[in-house]
Amino acid sequence: MYEPADNQPSTTDWVEILNRQELGVVTATVQRVQAVLGNDRSSIQDLAKALQQDPDTTAKVLRVANSPAYVIGPEPVTSLVRASTLMGLDAIRNIVITNRLLEVLLAEHDLPERIRERLLTRIAASLHAAVLARQIMKNEDVIIREGVFIAALLDGIGECAFWSSRLPETLALDATLQEPGCDPEMAVRQLIGGTFRDLSRTLIQSWGLTSIMEPADPDAGGATEFALAVRLSNEIAEAVASEGWQSSAVRRRMPDIAELLLIETDEAAIRMNAWSKLAEELASCYGVGALARRMVYRPFEEAARRRAAAGGGPLRALGTVVNPPRQARALREMSTQAREGAGPLVLIQMLVEGIHEGLGMERVVAALLTPDRKVLQMRFALGENNANWGPGFRFELAGPRGSFQDCLTDRHCLHINSKAMLAPGSTVPRLLMRFATAQDFLLGPILVGTRAIGAIYCDRAPSATSIEAEELEAFTRMIQHLGGLLSSLQRSGN
Repeated sequence: MYEPADNQPSTTDWVEILNRQELGVVTATVQRVQAVLGNDRSSIQDLAKALQQDPDTTAKVLRVANSPAYVIGPEPVTSLVRASTLMGLDAIRNIVITNRLLEVLLAEHDLPERIRERLLTRIAASLHAAVLARQIMKNEDVIIREGVFIAALLDGIGECAFWSSRLPETLALDATLQEPGCDPEMAVRQLIGGTFRDLSRTLIQSWGLTSIMEPADPDAGGATEFALAVRLSNEIAEAVASEGWQSSAVRRRMPDIAELLLIETDEAAIRMNAWSKLAEELASCYGVGALARRMVYRPFEEAARRRAAAGGGPLRALGTVVNPPRQARALREMSTQAREGAGPLVLIQMLVEGIHEGLGMERVVAALLTPDRKVLQMRFALGENNANWGPGFRFELAGPRGSFQDCLTDRHCLHINSKAMLAPGSTVPRLLMRFATAQDFLLGPILVGTRAIGAIYCDRAPSATSIEAEELEAFTRMIQHLGGLLSSLQRSGN
């Protein structure tokens, strides 16, 4: 275990050390932007002029401004002045600071692999938390929204700066954290004289950012929600990065998120999942796609990466592997069974198995319409623990037109993702969003001639694996094959 020296540095000492290294560049950027924003006589044009001295930063600001995380208008934003007008100076400041932090922290360092992984995972969690916090407070004033974004982002800056510092102490702490029975917080305290969050707060103070990270009027009632959004978003982002969305640590915090948003717990889980996708897209806009892959822990991807590095098979989770020969076999067997007089339910069940095994869909449901065509309810389900989740697939079709009506009435297959679910004017029913947990899903009609008698639903929600366009095409072919067989049975009187 690392043994602290007699003259153990404090967090203030560590800030001086870190600011003398690469973080000095961040300090200069912060001071330059704050100098413009802090001047009452400064204008949007002044900020644009200051940023235009750095073409790379200008390009990054415009890319981020046009990302899904900042929906500011129907037309692309092509100038800093326009972006500043639509988004506000606080948002531009945050983008500039975030960009500089990412550039500095992710600069090519000769770091040991384990420390590099610690750094990347922590930066990913920080950016993830910032987006979640901003979305939680999205109905507040822009100053609050942007304040909570930068507060959540910088909550982990102390730990990020430490792991990126290339100092001998990083190796010592890394070794200590690997020891059985190690108390991580105590190990950090012994080394830096406080927690990583203490180090973050001291760094923030040294950059003069304390005032922009808190509500202007703490007595106005927003301070508690502000602090709670920062804390919960970071706790959830860290838990998701290390354990995934299904972890008990995440589930324990969802009631608090729901209370903050004044919605039901399962609705909060849907929104957080969808907002997580925004964070991944934002990372890509900043040019750091490697962070997006670390925001959510997916055990199958970790194993697949290790397998690929060793020269193994495709990057697919066990249970989500697309198997074209199995698809073809399912279609052949369905045709054979139809010729031998099998009934519709047998063919539908065979299709469910073919989609499960041939398309690598972890959850597959065949739902049939009730005789009065008012309810769609599960008949067959395949997937782990389907006895618990299968019965939840029952939907009333009365009311406004939605995804089921789009599928059944128009008789075509749909690929729905989280962006489509939460888009303005979305027709995805809330209950279906909850069932899908805001993950990709496919929906196809079960047709007899031109009449829909039910639908096939499938997803990879348990592993949060995306569904590709070619998989929709394969799904559509399988749905059409079933429809052809059922229509033939009807014509033959079977």
